[in-house]
Amino acid sequence: MTTATTTDLDALVGLALRALDDGRCVRGGPVPRGTPADVAAAVDVALGGAPLPEDGVGDTAALSALVTAIAAGAADPADPMCAAHLHCPPLPVAVAADLAASALNQSLDSWARRLPPTSWSSGSSRPWPSSRGCPAAQGF
Repeated sequence: MTTATTTDLDALVGLALRALDDGRCVRGGPVPRGTPADVAAAVDVALGGAPLPEDGVGDTAALSALVTAIAAGAADPADPMCAAHLHCPPLPVAVAADLAASALNQSLDSWARRLPPTSWSSGSSRPWPSSRGCPAAQGF
């Protein structure tokens, strides 16, 4: 990534984080307010009434509106009142690592971009039992 790209990304990540917080405030609890139809209507408004409008509103307005609407309509597994939710909250380090991987655009279909993830993958995909000091199981 170049410095300009990193600077642009920094601004957009900050905007996305503020929009996540705004959506949490709109939600006001562990689960969305209203009915599924209400949530769908809010997302529709954020999209400007069409999934792919003829004219865009720009990166910042689109990102802010859509992330806020999606966060407002999403259950928050980190909220203590949502402890029995099916999914646990993501670890912040996992979210940051996902961001880095997305920004680097790693891909296994191009040799220039596949070397780091391939090296990591081959080291991390050892059979689980043997990597944990357990006897090898049938089929590993």
